[in-house]
Amino acid sequence: MPTNHTVQQGETLTRIAHQHGFQSVGAIYDHPDNAELRQLRPDPDILNPGDNIIIPDIEDKVVTKTSSSRYSFTLKRLPKDQLILRLVDRKGQTWVNKRVVMDIGGQQHDLTTDSDGMVTIELPHEGSLEGGNVDIYLEENSEQATFNMVSGVGTLDPVEELSGVQARCNHLSYDCGTVDGLNGSRTRKGVKAFQKSQNLDVDGVPGPITKSKLKQVYGS
Repeated sequence: MPTNHTVQQGETLTRIAHQHGFQSVGAIYDHPDNAELRQLRPDPDILNPGDNIIIPDIEDKVVTKTSSSRYSFTLKRLPKDQLILRLVDRKGQTWVNKRVVMDIGGQQHDLTTDSDGMVTIELPHEGSLEGGNVDIYLEENSEQATFNMVSGVGTLDPVEELSGVQARCNHLSYDCGTVDGLNGSRTRKGVKAFQKSQNLDVDGVPGPITKSKLKQVYGS
């Protein structure tokens, strides 16, 4: 019998699928009972705490074969979530071949940005994703990080939510202050700075055009 699952902070659809024994997120996201979820969250990779997901029954697959032959069956594995971090400066220039050290769930990842200024980490289906401390080294062979930041893994809300706007602006260095979902003066100032940089109408209001541009610039 289908059950309801309320999304908690830090959960992803991949982790929810793994928790309930599915080998595909599509089996949940594309299920007819989740039509409302698809309309609310067109990007299945970004859910909001409190979202309701219908977990359907797992359907058994029966294959009839003769006993006189040998057959091979391939079990599909649920892909892992990926954390992709791209480093660019305020002028849009990528930081290539730079050392990045990240601490996620107590595990340290020592990486180097590629030609697009990106690093990619596969995240486990289970266990803590706490941490998110990021050290960025711009000087070669330096033991002292040039920049340090905290990037909460699995805590990015959808851009449709004000908290999602705040987080994206903060990550892009348009200071909106605390990610609290409140449209205070600091948030309006950060949104105005982003709007000005993208040649949008500067009013401090994250309307549909601003959100669409923010999603495009941020990448999700």
